[in-house]
Amino acid sequence: MLIQREATPKLRLSRSAAPRYNLSVLQPSEVGPEHIAAWADLEYRAAESNAFLSPHFVMPAIQYLESHGNILVLFVERECSGSKDLIGVAIFKVKKPTRKFPLPHLLAFETVHSYLSGFLVDRDYADKALELIYGFVTRSGQPWHGLRVNTCSSDLLFSPDGKMLAEDHGMNWTTLGVWERAVIAPLAKEQVFESLSKNQRKNYRKRIRQLEEVGRVDWYLISGEESLERCADEFIRLEHMGWKGEKGSSLYSNPNHTRFFKEVVEGFNREKRVYFTELALNDQTISSTSNLISGNVAFAFKIGWDPAYAKFSPGILNEVQLMERMDTLLDGVEFIDSSAEPDSYLNEWWPGRREIRKGIFTFTKLGQMAMNLISSVKNVKRMFLGGKKIAALSFLVTFESYLNELTLFFAASQQWVLH
Repeated sequence: MLIQREATPKLRLSRSAAPRYNLSVLQPSEVGPEHIAAWADLEYRAAESNAFLSPHFVMPAIQYLESHGNILVLFVERECSGSKDLIGVAIFKVKKPTRKFPLPHLLAFETVHSYLSGFLVDRDYADKALELIYGFVTRSGQPWHGLRVNTCSSDLLFSPDGKMLAEDHGMNWTTLGVWERAVIAPLAKEQVFESLSKNQRKNYRKRIRQLEEVGRVDWYLISGEESLERCADEFIRLEHMGWKGEKGSSLYSNPNHTRFFKEVVEGFNREKRVYFTELALNDQTISSTSNLISGNVAFAFKIGWDPAYAKFSPGILNEVQLMERMDTLLDGVEFIDSSAEPDSYLNEWWPGRREIRKGIFTFTKLGQMAMNLISSVKNVKRMFLGGKKIAALSFLVTFESYLNELTLFFAASQQWVLH
């Protein structure tokens, strides 16, 4: 008997299309709600957390603090199987020649209220995102000769992979400054006081006791509320009462800066990523801090206090109160970046450190010549200040060499006419 069987169907191997990576360059006015939503989502996947590159910070800053015409917004997308994911954002200011770099160049986005610059890239595709960003920056025919980056962490751009990517694109880095910034990770209450010196513990307890003799002392961390308008207004009031108000650099001193701050708070609060800490005496706030969260990192943004209570150091009391409760109140936060300058008082109170640097990438022959000349001038100044005036001869020889190189370069490119 012949048994007829159905043929075994052949296996069809599905071949997924290789992902494509695309870069688009937009003007700030072209950034719409869909861009901002994808940008905010990227923050949670970023290789390096940075609240000062959040759309909720950058877009209000551009609106109220910056000139739109000189800003470029770069988006890097990964396209695979019909879906698109944002994997990189870079914002640049196009700068004219300055005394610090006498040629047209780019500046990684920052404002007077920014404390960390760099790029926002997906941790899983950081190399691809940086490759396209660097490719755009160094593309032949671009009018700029350098990329200045200030207050940037060493973790991403200066990792072994980050350095290799820059070198592959002919980008030469010149460091203009390196310093350690105070940070703090969550500590148990007993560990907080162990991290302080004997003198710090003594002074802290003394000031708290003296303040309690004046009245009832309360400390609050406020976040997650429907509106933080009261906290924002209270902070602006306190900041203006101090030295910033006297110098005219407080938020309240400029209506646009006030609007910027309130919009930043509102934007971050929509995603429950902002908190204030307040130290109160008899229900009157005498110290306030504003803080932003990006990914798993919190960033101390600004602090203000009532100078009438300066002898109690209300700012320090506020910060130590947070240190005591950070492990229970800030769930999911790996550490707080102080956003502080090297001479800040927080360097004495917060035990952790992260390396911050500033400098410039050059990627054209002319740009490198200019940077070499600037470095030579700085070296000569240092030698003169150190009493080594003979260094002038070395400077003159170096200067003449660079002039000859510049002359040859200009003649070859026919872009300049020397008289």
